[in-house]
Amino acid sequence: SFIPPEITKPFWISSEDASPEYFEQLGQFVNSLTLNVTPETAATACNQFLIYVLPKDRDKFRKKCDIESARVRRDNASQMFALREVRTDAKNRRVVLLGVLSTIIGDKPVSKSNEAYLIEFVHSDGRFYVANQEKVNVDDPFSTKKVSN
Repeated sequence: SFIPPEITKPFWISSEDASPEYFEQLGQFVNSLTLNVTPETAATACNQFLIYVLPKDRDKFRKKCDIESARVRRDNASQMFALREVRTDAKNRRVVLLGVLSTIIGDKPVSKSNEAYLIEFVHSDGRFYVANQEKVNVDDPFSTKKVSN
């Protein structure tokens, strides 16, 4: 298993399970890699994020990352996610992060929106990996309905 770089609450990890606090902190770390980016940091953050993705899924996530990194550089965009709430479903190894996503183009703020992101983890080869990360409905974040970006 991998340990979040900053530990803010005690947690436990066993051979195939972990506490809600572990998934909460892991989710916050992983989400920050993809949502707190600038044109200068987007590619590095993407590569860092891919380390935590299940190896068989890395190509799929790399394509998504590359498209997003190119968009951030092209638009000279920066975005920041201000976390407001974390909801954890440790039994199903998933966490939802709710907060405000702010986007700046150049030096002009262009959007500020309430967003929710679901991160699902899978256990493989003795550690947890990201299996999915997606924007979800703020009002029903654990629903299986997709939200368009």
